[in-house]
Amino acid sequence: MLVLQSSVKLLLIAQNNKIYAQAQHFKALKHLEYFNFVV
Repeated sequence: MLVLQSSVKLLLIAQNNKIYAQAQHFKALKHLEYFNFVV
């Protein structure tokens, strides 16, 4: 049971990290678009 809980917790952390990484990537793309627009 304890193992299951910790693996679920790890899975949630991994998903949050993936979502965060995607958000950062999107932000970087937007920044790049803005930069290209300015230049």
